[in-house]
Amino acid sequence: LSLLSIIFPAVTQYFFWTAVFKCSSSATIYGYTHSQMIFYSLISALMAKLVASGFEYEVNDDIKNGGLNKFIVKPIGYMFYRISCFLGEKSIQAVIIIVLIGFVTVLYKILFDLNIALINIIFFLVSMIFAIILNFLISFCVSTIAFLVDEVSYLFAMSAMFLNIISGGVLPVDVFPSVVQDIFKFLPFRYTIYSVVNIVSGRMSNMQSIEVLVLQIIWILIMSVVSNLLWKSGVKKYTAAGG
Repeated sequence: LSLLSIIFPAVTQYFFWTAVFKCSSSATIYGYTHSQMIFYSLISALMAKLVASGFEYEVNDDIKNGGLNKFIVKPIGYMFYRISCFLGEKSIQAVIIIVLIGFVTVLYKILFDLNIALINIIFFLVSMIFAIILNFLISFCVSTIAFLVDEVSYLFAMSAMFLNIISGGVLPVDVFPSVVQDIFKFLPFRYTIYSVVNIVSGRMSNMQSIEVLVLQIIWILIMSVVSNLLWKSGVKKYTAAGG
């Protein structure tokens, strides 16, 4: 049922970009034609739903109410437990979203002659898996704020919206000033939505797609180390109570 919520931002994006293109004398805006921009909006909305985490609130509850106690006294790594639950929950959602993305892609290929080959689809599926894992690690880092702040619900909500914007889930990264885009190149966020969508849309060459996959792997390794360090630092401040 949560997938139905994608309809509202997708419709809003359609009317927004349609109005923008009608008011523009150019056939392309930020390097996108009207059909390409609508395609990006639809696929990015689906990707944003797919990579979205939401487990931060559960981590906060474990920390505040003592649920973390059992993981301290048992040989179970909390981060591995969380990513197992996360991937398990995403598995069914991923199948549904892949079907929807496939439907939209085939429709666009028929109507607008979308430039996409089988290799793009393979790169996309691999990149999508990496994007889910990478976004999990980013969200896990955000969840460690619960060790420091008593009330974090508003911080989680704000960070989710902010990350969605800079990841390209609302608008393509191309709309930002060139200086900001250069900064984003050295951050992991664009590799969770923006780059993945551009792979399936055929806007990237095979070499560029491979580069994205390599950078995703590098960022997964980096964020694994960072999240582990933040978690260990937070556990030192943890006071076992309740549970």
